Amino acid sequence: MAAESGDVTSESQGSRTRYCAVYDCTHKYKTHPQLAYFGFPSDKERIKLWAEKIRRPDIIQADGRVSGYYRVCEVHFNPRHVNATGKRQRRRLQKRAVPMLRLPHPGPYVHVADLIAVPTKFQVKGKTLVKSTLEVCEYVGEAPKQKTKKKQKVPQPPKLVSLPALEGLFSDCDRHLAPNTAEFVKLVARMQAVQDNDICIEFLHSNPQAYRLLQDSLGLPSVRALHRHCAPQLPDFNTAVELLKTRADQMTELEKHCTLSVQFLDARELLYYNITFDRIVGLHEVDGIQRPLVATRGVVVTARGLLKNWTQPVALCYLAKDDEPFNPWIDKIINRLHTIGLKVHALVCDPTTPAIREVSPEQPFFFVGDTKIYLLYDPPRLMKKLLCEFMVYDFHFDKTIAKWSDILLYRKIERNKALTLTPSLTDASMKSLTMHVIKPQRAAHLLSPALATALTDRAEQGHLSDSARATANFIIKINNLYDLLNSTTMKTSSEFKKGLSQDSNQVGFLTYMKTFFKTLKLEQSSFFDKVATKKLSDSWRVTIEAVLALQKDLQPVRPYLLTRNLHLDDSVAEKARLTVRSGFPSCQQIFSAFKKRFFHEMLQSSETRSVDLNDLLARVVGGAANGHQSDPMEIHDDIPVRPTDYRHLQLPKTYSLMSVAKHLLRAASRIHGNCALSVEYLNAPPEPDFLQLVENLDETLTSALREGVGASRLLRELLLDVHVLDCALPCACFPLDYLKRLFFRLRLYGILRHNQKHFKSGDTDLQINNLE
Repeated sequence: MAAESGDVTSESQGSRTRYCAVYDCTHKYKTHPQLAYFGFPSDKERIKLWAEKIRRPDIIQADGRVSGYYRVCEVHFNPRHVNATGKRQRRRLQKRAVPMLRLPHPGPYVHVADLIAVPTKFQVKGKTLVKSTLEVCEYVGEAPKQKTKKKQKVPQPPKLVSLPALEGLFSDCDRHLAPNTAEFVKLVARMQAVQDNDICIEFLHSNPQAYRLLQDSLGLPSVRALHRHCAPQLPDFNTAVELLKTRADQMTELEKHCTLSVQFLDARELLYYNITFDRIVGLHEVDGIQRPLVATRGVVVTARGLLKNWTQPVALCYLAKDDEPFNPWIDKIINRLHTIGLKVHALVCDPTTPAIREVSPEQPFFFVGDTKIYLLYDPPRLMKKLLCEFMVYDFHFDKTIAKWSDILLYRKIERNKALTLTPSLTDASMKSLTMHVIKPQRAAHLLSPALATALTDRAEQGHLSDSARATANFIIKINNLYDLLNSTTMKTSSEFKKGLSQDSNQVGFLTYMKTFFKTLKLEQSSFFDKVATKKLSDSWRVTIEAVLALQKDLQPVRPYLLTRNLHLDDSVAEKARLTVRSGFPSCQQIFSAFKKRFFHEMLQSSETRSVDLNDLLARVVGGAANGHQSDPMEIHDDIPVRPTDYRHLQLPKTYSLMSVAKHLLRAASRIHGNCALSVEYLNAPPEPDFLQLVENLDETLTSALREGVGASRLLRELLLDVHVLDCALPCACFPLDYLKRLFFRLRLYGILRHNQKHFKSGDTDLQINNLE
């Protein structure tokens, strides 16, 4: 309902109060529930004045009024004209208030009626009349609106107070409140005024219960809203480490001991141009440096607590080949984590991926500077690798032989029985092709103590040969070893499932298993495979030796080690795979999964601690003068290209020289229409001089792509190359730099969209065609 000429209330939260009608304003109730949304006045002259101010003359109806659907949010009004009255602090607008703040840039505006007033055939009582579309709409009336469920009213948070207005509040706090309480009130008041998300994240880490308790009453951002507070380019660890420092500063000394896990993810060969961050995703990229090769793998690096349970993805890169070296990048990550206070002790990786470091069972570590880093292989994946080899080879150990054929024969005997000791052992799980695709945790459960007991029982009954006893003995040894490398607690009666300590039985068993794998031999068709034996034996021996040495080094800090924390973290991989039903995710989907997991884990707090109010208050006061961070798309000029510049204009379909030139002129007319000299130039067809400029820009772009310019900073390098290009312009204030930037982004978007079909068919060569 339109507002009256007097005060206007905005507390109604129905479907008509959710969006702001101001041109280019993106505020809506779903994302900004703390704002008030005021309806238009009833006076026609004031309606016309409001519409001109917000550049929306198209919303005025034929009778001079505006539909109650359109509202204007309170950020466009002077705060002195907005009053809060009543017990519920309902915000109302003063008489004669006009939108004055944060209004769109004035310029030419094309009325919607001029675009849609096309002659249309309209039939009334058997007669065909020719009417305009506006007359048809007026005759038919508005379409019935769909019924929507009413949402519960959310209590409005208190209005933010400016920093100068807080001085009186602070003096009252010092006079009437206790010192600690006064400091806390000052902190939350400044947090509201400054709106610093970094401080809110630090407060959340310090005391999550207190933060959630005060979130609604003090107007603090929700945890979901803090997810959107992110660095522009997370694959570059230099930009992510600043956010990680916020979490590291709140950790205890035990929490700072951690490991790094390196996981490889197969990816589809698809490129994606991220318009928001001006970045091509899907090329070979390590440490923020890209090469003109389409990536086939993603590498996710995750930090994981060693003495306390926490995980945190820290870095991401893309590889085009398996043999591409990226060890300097890993060393850089370890060094940067040490600078923010974390203590990295081990590097965990997949035994089936290319070797990251050259280690041996006698020396299962490497050095990064003066820091010793142990190398371990993921125990569940080691079990999966062993099971795959067991299906192919006979295992010779301790003068006996373990055979997979004994398990196959046992399964044949138990197939038709209703009750069995091994329900998890099915026909599908015993196929080698199935074993390569199942999850590592599932493979580890197949060689269970129940299977060893069943084999021994059938051998005593005479259903299986005596070799089944050796197979059962082999399964028991491997299962006990896996339990020691998968411990989660000290509160258990089984010595193999407890956390690893200097217990003589645990250390003695692990020492025996090193000798066990050293003497192990793999036989196939009366032939010992030395290569397969060495790979399997060295992987297990390196892991066992590294675990023993790591527990010995950490014994002064904690007498036991929960070895489950030495496993790889699959959270990013699982989140990326959920985005596709079959096959591999693309590099963009891996990036999206990494970013979501990064901020989800970063906002988690493992322990509740008391907050240091004085320190936080000093940070808030020190950061108040810094202001808001600049837009990542801004390149230090007056008119930066924003993502909305792509949504307001229809992208050219042909990407020919003429169509792109016309598109650029239409974009210029939106932001530069207040100059009388440029109106005629913008409305006329593109001049030959302007077409030549567009052609020169295209030649610069295509040559840069063919030469393999770094795609992460491609736009900045191109702008440096073309800053001398010019053409005959109608005025000195024509936005030529803006058009150059917009041209490059449009062309990049079009090139990658055109090449998607080639990548899907297996052709990874980037095809770049010049504009006609």
